[in-house]
Amino acid sequence: MNETSGYISVNDKPIYVTAFLPDALPAKNAVLLVEPFAEEKRPAFRMLVRLARKLAEMDCATLRFDLSGTGDSAGEHEDATWNAWLDDANKAAETIKELAQAPSVAIVGARAGALLAAQVAIAQKASKLVLVEPIFNGEDLLRDLERRQAIKAMTDNSAANVDAKTQWDKGEAVDFGGYLFNPTLAGQLATVKLQEQIDTLAADNCDVKAIRVSASKKLPPAWKAIEENTVCVQDKPFWGQLDYYESDFVIEAIINALN
Repeated sequence: MNETSGYISVNDKPIYVTAFLPDALPAKNAVLLVEPFAEEKRPAFRMLVRLARKLAEMDCATLRFDLSGTGDSAGEHEDATWNAWLDDANKAAETIKELAQAPSVAIVGARAGALLAAQVAIAQKASKLVLVEPIFNGEDLLRDLERRQAIKAMTDNSAANVDAKTQWDKGEAVDFGGYLFNPTLAGQLATVKLQEQIDTLAADNCDVKAIRVSASKKLPPAWKAIEENTVCVQDKPFWGQLDYYESDFVIEAIINALN
């Protein structure tokens, strides 16, 4: 297995990527990982790296990347837009297809990354899409970020409570746990609805699978539309931990969904 990090250029910006390649090419499959956003990315990091390494050992070429304005990629989060992130993810998908010498790509999207992964799956005519505990629309994501900030404001005097809509209406970015969301990003996110993307992918014959991670086997109402394609994994919410969290059960479920 070969693990290599570097940069690809997207709209003249360097985007940081890490490729996990099998020893021999062409690879059996090309896989793109679209990770959770903001503070949910850190606790999931080690688990998704382990997933990528395991996939490479199984002859699947895998790529993980930092969106522009995040991680080691160029730019500031305050300047990020959804359209720019789509460009980043599409270029990352094309890159792993080329490195893998594969005709198509499978995409794994975790949490809010599922929203981006689904749109990229349409653009790339992906063979498979795996949604790991997805957030179902951009409005839900924004509400969740604002709710978390409100909780911090109640428990931490250094955290300011915010009225996100008022700030965005003024043209100001909103600070969600150290991640600045500008009005353009918020407005573009608010239009993104996962179910619409899933319907389009179904019409394109893309194989869509979902993984629910919870102590309960009962699916929330939002999951009913994809219930038949959902596997439930009983484990802790990997995205909500204070430190890195690794789940062999989640890794196994993702690999099974890709096979």
